[in-house]
Amino acid sequence: MKLKSLIIILFITGMTQIANSQPVLEIPNADLNLGIFPQNSTIVHDFWFKSTGSETLKISEIRTGCACAVLPLERKSIAPGDSMKVTMTWNVEVQMGRALIIPRIYTNAGDVVYKIEMRGLVIDEPESSPIISVLPYRLEFAKIYDRDIDSIDFQISNKFEHDLMLRKTSPSSDKYKIILPEVINGLSAAIGTIILNKEYADTEFISYLTFEATDPSNTKITVPIRRKIYK
Repeated sequence: MKLKSLIIILFITGMTQIANSQPVLEIPNADLNLGIFPQNSTIVHDFWFKSTGSETLKISEIRTGCACAVLPLERKSIAPGDSMKVTMTWNVEVQMGRALIIPRIYTNAGDVVYKIEMRGLVIDEPESSPIISVLPYRLEFAKIYDRDIDSIDFQISNKFEHDLMLRKTSPSSDKYKIILPEVINGLSAAIGTIILNKEYADTEFISYLTFEATDPSNTKITVPIRRKIYK
């Protein structure tokens, strides 16, 4: 009887060790809600893939389900405790209404399929948004010969009868500085500003700004940003 109990204990211990030695992928903030954003937008977002198991994580495939999105990998394996930045580019183009894309990540972590989700509401006239609107609804640091736009003011309109506060929810960027008004009075407008950092004056990039208002629905607005050098 004692021998049988010992065998059971050893079996459970062995299975536990095997389970604990599995590779594991962790993706913080894997659900990205962009809120309202304009048609023909390109959204570029960095995700972090973290290997939190005790075995090396190997990524065999990423399926986005759409040619409109890509997630290139700098490498296909991540050592335990290590992490890797994965940049996702989503070209929304002419899509209208509710937009959703869920890339699936296949690894050597058993039958687990990991997912990333990006979603929002695509409209062709963002200024028609019923609560908050932004003009211009695309921000471009354009460099055209000797003319260089390195600072842009944009108007945020509050169509709600009460004052609204704003909170930036998109990741911070070292490429530019964002200045948002703290409060926008009811049925009024205020000015925000975006300033290009000089270190990126000769670099093209694509980014975005998302902020959330304090209306009952916590309306979110995403504004595409890019640096474009015209030659």
